Amino acid sequence: MKTRRTISRFWWAPLTLLFLFGGAIQYLGLLTQTQTNVLVLALLLPVLPVKKALLEWRKEAVLFVFIAYMAILQLIHASPISYSATYVYYIACTIFAAVAGRAFCKPFLKRYSHEAYFRYAQYFLVLQVVVTTIQRFMAAEFVSGAHVHIGTIDAVFGTMYLQSDASLCVICLLITISFFSANASWRKKLMVTALSGVVVLNTNSSAGHIAYLSVVPFLLLSKLLNTRSERMAPFIVAGCGMGAAAIFYTLYNFDYIVAPFIHSLSTAFSTRYEYATADRLAPLGQMLSQDISFIGHGALTYYNPITKTWLYNAGFSTLYSLYIDAGLVAVMLYAIYYVKRISNFSAGLYFSVLIGICLTAYSMFNFTLSDLAFVFTLNFILQLQATKRAEFSVLVAHGHLRQRSV
Repeated sequence: MKTRRTISRFWWAPLTLLFLFGGAIQYLGLLTQTQTNVLVLALLLPVLPVKKALLEWRKEAVLFVFIAYMAILQLIHASPISYSATYVYYIACTIFAAVAGRAFCKPFLKRYSHEAYFRYAQYFLVLQVVVTTIQRFMAAEFVSGAHVHIGTIDAVFGTMYLQSDASLCVICLLITISFFSANASWRKKLMVTALSGVVVLNTNSSAGHIAYLSVVPFLLLSKLLNTRSERMAPFIVAGCGMGAAAIFYTLYNFDYIVAPFIHSLSTAFSTRYEYATADRLAPLGQMLSQDISFIGHGALTYYNPITKTWLYNAGFSTLYSLYIDAGLVAVMLYAIYYVKRISNFSAGLYFSVLIGICLTAYSMFNFTLSDLAFVFTLNFILQLQATKRAEFSVLVAHGHLRQRSV
């Protein structure tokens, strides 16, 4: 019992700061987001794995290659050391948060259970519904009372970091996916879907809205696919037929649908300096209208958080930053890392693809590398599911084939 209390004392300090009080501290102007991140990382150091360090840290091998690649780019582009060091900090955030997410799952399950996760996840979502609803309807008052500058559009972020509405949305979606992929009851699945929906709708995150509307229909479809009733067969066939028809129609009318869209991206890039902010998709136009950039233009070229300057302001994006700063090689390393992590998701390809949709939408319009809460949650849920499936395999091996809903 003493060991369990020690584990809890060390873990809850960084996690409550990350998921509950970090935003409030930043709202009061006591710490910046970067300072809060550094504090969370410092608090996580005592609980990161040591005995099995090689096994855990080896899973982050692609990111260590990424760091080495950035060191090579430092020599090629001769960027200021502080710029490359900032990228090392970004990648280190992902590494430490990923290892911590997996490591926390083990003492959590040792002290509690999978059922406890479902219960605490629901409590978390209810809390976010309450807080985001208050922030939504009192946005003007909330913004005016802040000790730091925030816009009305960023007033809703729940209990997360300031301006982290997209992160909150994706975390809620990951929780929802975890309920559908596990053996949770249908009532709980619908409950978390509804709670997540309220949180997402309360925020002003376009990425969150896109991810929710893209993922939830497929989550509900997963229930139909698992239904053995023959009455569902016509609906499943009709849905697949409509999807195939939509793809065929798009390809057949390429010159009328796809080509104009590509042209609009090129136009967005060519007019990127005409206004204070560029079109949100302008960097995609750059990728299509210029030769492929394999090594980019140097660290912090797209957005420099040190000088607060933009190459052109098309908004935060992991894809844009990686491609413009470090080229296609960096984008591929980022993609390989997450494909490898998510492909190991033990609930199967279907739910892995849904997580991939969340990651893609989030990465397109937000910067994920230094988002400790997102990376931690993703790896915790992946490890939780892997552990649950491993336990079920043991039951199957002993002849206990029956599962029960929690």
